[in-house]
Amino acid sequence: MEKQNRPKIALDGAVFIMDAENEYLIDNTTPHNKIDLSKHRNLSMYEFILDRTKRNSAIGSYLMPDAHYDLNRIRLPVDLFKMDRIPSDEKIKEINQDAESRGMNFALVDSALDERLSGKLPALDIYGDIFTVDLRFNALRSETLGRSFHFDSFDGLMSADKCHFFYHVPSRQLCFPDYDISEMPKDICLVEIDGPQTLDPVG
Repeated sequence: MEKQNRPKIALDGAVFIMDAENEYLIDNTTPHNKIDLSKHRNLSMYEFILDRTKRNSAIGSYLMPDAHYDLNRIRLPVDLFKMDRIPSDEKIKEINQDAESRGMNFALVDSALDERLSGKLPALDIYGDIFTVDLRFNALRSETLGRSFHFDSFDGLMSADKCHFFYHVPSRQLCFPDYDISEMPKDICLVEIDGPQTLDPVG
């Protein structure tokens, strides 16, 4: 399988290219950094301790990940490396849900995340206007409107995983109605979006 067509896998925030032929995980950002899976094969599973800092397998079987923040135990089914093509997003979701339920600490990269890793910023449609999620500026940015909505503007309307804001549709602006209003003013809508880290986990 050609390199650009190989599946990618995320291990604790680090993304690797899956080289099934040579039993390697190749660091997506530092290709010379590789995890040799042949050293960690155990029947139907590759099992190893990941060093988050070095983005490689930790040396020494005595290391206990529960006692070290930078260590995490990874389990990868050998069957993952028998795929002859990148799975569909639906299949990736199914694999990832199973891995999460079994505490295997990996996630295959779907097409949306792959585009993000290639440099494309995620976007949102807010009543017909497209806003780019740009965490460099902590903002939702619209090129067509020539304005940005900073996440700081949602202060008081943010939870751990959601943001809420009032949007005046005709003027395409944020608005801040009084909290004691009994009904929503005309043309003002309450918008709910995911939090910044959910919208763009790559940052």
